[in-house]
Amino acid sequence: PPAPELLYMARRLTQIEDDILTRSFGSEGLSAEAMPVLRSLQQSGYPEADALRVIQRANRSLSDSSSALIDRNTSALLTEVRTIIANKIRVATVRERTAPGMVVFVGAAGVGKTGLAAKLAADLCLGGAHRPILGVLQPKRAMGVAMVRRYAEHLGIDFAKVSDSRQLASLIDASADRPVILDSSAISPMNTKELQNLRRLLRQAPRAEIHTVVPATYGVQDLETAIESFSNVGATRISVTRLDEAPFVGRVVSAAERSQLPIGYLSRGTRIPDDLIRPKVDSLLNAVFHQHSMTAV
Repeated sequence: PPAPELLYMARRLTQIEDDILTRSFGSEGLSAEAMPVLRSLQQSGYPEADALRVIQRANRSLSDSSSALIDRNTSALLTEVRTIIANKIRVATVRERTAPGMVVFVGAAGVGKTGLAAKLAADLCLGGAHRPILGVLQPKRAMGVAMVRRYAEHLGIDFAKVSDSRQLASLIDASADRPVILDSSAISPMNTKELQNLRRLLRQAPRAEIHTVVPATYGVQDLETAIESFSNVGATRISVTRLDEAPFVGRVVSAAERSQLPIGYLSRGTRIPDDLIRPKVDSLLNAVFHQHSMTAV
């Protein structure tokens, strides 16, 4: 067990933090009722500066209301904050399992692109007539290609390796009739040359869903860097992995709010396809404010 002096120091640090926050709240015109709301946002990974901004907006909204029946307590403030966040984030439209089209997962090494692609392919196999094609875009590592090929073989679906524009054009034609899921090779968000090459290639597929894949284990700055870098190559959605390792949904929600990109797929484990999540705004907000686990739907 921790030594008594360490427990004392921890308690004192908590008291000091509370005192600083209380004074900060007072200077911003916020009441003590805002403290539990801020705590909920912080515990979910919501950046403190963003949390304070949304609380201030909610407080002004309640203060400006002409209704005499408003109950100015923590519950009212929490409801208003939740409403404000819900109006600022978007969730991508759910893709029907039978719908044709192309989905491309892009991101850095180790973020979980391959597993997410395999989960989506397995999920789409449940749809019926048109079984998906699973492939690799700009293959670099033999092991990565072999893994995607093995997933395709296990699912009993076609495998494709896309190394150039001609092969991509062929798959774009195929995606008019059946789903095509591509796991792109890893690219560092800081590698400008490779990002530009990927951008040129993806311009040939203007109708494709391009998902920036980020793990929930990323810090706030890592999330922002990855989302911005891959948005510049054409990414139109954010998909998040490893929610079973770091359930910081608030961090993801805040990043989606700032980027204005809708949230696509979530993944909270290794089961294929059971741990694939098609999120809804309500379930995201429940995870933020009540620390509920995201469940697969």
